[in-house]
Amino acid sequence: MIARAAAMSGAGGIFANGGNGFGPNFPAAACTDAAGGGGAGGTIVAAVNTGLAGRAVQAVGGNGANSSYVEHGPGGGGGGGLVYYNTTGGAPATSALGGTNGQDPNANVWFSTIGNGAVTGGPVPSFTSVCSTVLSVTKTNGTTSVAAGSTTSYTVTFVNSGSTGANGALASDPPVAGLACTVASCSANASPIAAACPLPAQWPNLLTPAGVALPTFPALSSVTFVLNYGVTATGLP
Repeated sequence: MIARAAAMSGAGGIFANGGNGFGPNFPAAACTDAAGGGGAGGTIVAAVNTGLAGRAVQAVGGNGANSSYVEHGPGGGGGGGLVYYNTTGGAPATSALGGTNGQDPNANVWFSTIGNGAVTGGPVPSFTSVCSTVLSVTKTNGTTSVAAGSTTSYTVTFVNSGSTGANGALASDPPVAGLACTVASCSANASPIAAACPLPAQWPNLLTPAGVALPTFPALSSVTFVLNYGVTATGLP
């Protein structure tokens, strides 16, 4: 199984577990002879850039089934699979244990064994999802003209519609001559992964060519500033 994404959210996990063996402990089934072994866990490659930390990622072997009759062999446990993940997404709660073996009614295992646990593949530092940032900006005040001496407010929204983060991206919107501008507010989206505004003391930097850094600017996020403009220019265009 390959899970490739810029981000994961919610409470779900990634599972490639083996099935339990067919036998008396299998739902709605009865085994009158030798029981089945558990299926092996699969292989997971989780190329997720954010949202893996603490998430369940499992390739566990299935359990071997019990035998209904003495001296009829129970099933062995399935072997554990392999789990690989990239370090940028955080450390998930991985498991690749082997399944347990079954037994007969007298608790004899008859050479059935627990499945071999695979060593979890673990982090691969050089492996990241091949993603890109797609940055854009919109600016509007809902009108087509403003008279000299009046004021207007612009909403400026910086958007990362790409599949990977752009933390530290610089936002800049210097006013042209004839306008006096202040930054009134900043807001950031909270879902699917929250962005963050710069500190209020840094907001005036938005009005300079050097710009202000957006400290947290993940994929599919946006940061919006409201700018108040006073029109100081006079005369005809």
